[in-house]
Amino acid sequence: MKRAWFATPHLWGRLEYEPDELLRPDGDTVHLRDVVLLHGGRRWRSEKGVLEVTMPGHTRPRELTFRGGERPYLPIRLSGLDAPEANYVASVRPDPSGPTYRMREGRHVQVCQPYHQPAFDYIRRVEARSKYLLIELDRDVTDRRGRVLGFVYASDERASKNTFVTLELVRRGLAFPYVFESAGDHRVRLLAAGASARKERRGVWARYTDAPMSYREAAWAVLAARQGAVVPKGRLNHPMIFRRVVEAGQLHGFELNRALRKYDVIDNTTGDLFPGHRYERVPVERRVWARHRA
Repeated sequence: MKRAWFATPHLWGRLEYEPDELLRPDGDTVHLRDVVLLHGGRRWRSEKGVLEVTMPGHTRPRELTFRGGERPYLPIRLSGLDAPEANYVASVRPDPSGPTYRMREGRHVQVCQPYHQPAFDYIRRVEARSKYLLIELDRDVTDRRGRVLGFVYASDERASKNTFVTLELVRRGLAFPYVFESAGDHRVRLLAAGASARKERRGVWARYTDAPMSYREAAWAVLAARQGAVVPKGRLNHPMIFRRVVEAGQLHGFELNRALRKYDVIDNTTGDLFPGHRYERVPVERRVWARHRA
């Protein structure tokens, strides 16, 4: 492979799933194999299942830990977007620094949103067409679940930057913009793509509602949906709001306003900051999210 040159750390590797393996992508998470770190004309591979990355402006490296045993991979969470949830259940400790809650009786069940399949289908088409992905690392590098955060491009054997997959998912209305300050220069493009998709009522926007739905209206049982017992349909919240609705609906004593305050929201145009439960004060096409700091 000719050595590509990138001013910031990028990961390059194969997007490849065996027909009989349980590991699968979804609308906002993929799994990268045979990973190479590219930065400044140099490249590195993992040592003992760990790849060290030093972001510009930092002196201490971050460790990316591979999973998967004989077929190691890195889980990649696509930064800048949020696809409808295909599988979600509340954690009894939604905030690692906060208290533990009891699960409401009969509600410890995996739930999903309608219209999550199109984003998944688009990822599978990328896999069939490209086989390789190039990941521009997010400044935050990883999330709390240890997934790598990055902006995803279709690629090839030369580590070229081809289709901007992250942007296409938002532009086509297959996923919502979900932008944090760490998105840097991509922030404006992703918000603009979301605004255009909403104006044209593409994909998820055709059934979008901004106000939090009730738990019973928002959450569909995954098992029943898979077996065809119900067909998820109707209105659709942004997945971040959906997850907070599920937490409030499944956890005893965990109120929705408290759940929503997990994040603050910033108006990308004015710079105004609001607590998460006041997110509706900022138009969806101008929302930038930030983890709440007490």
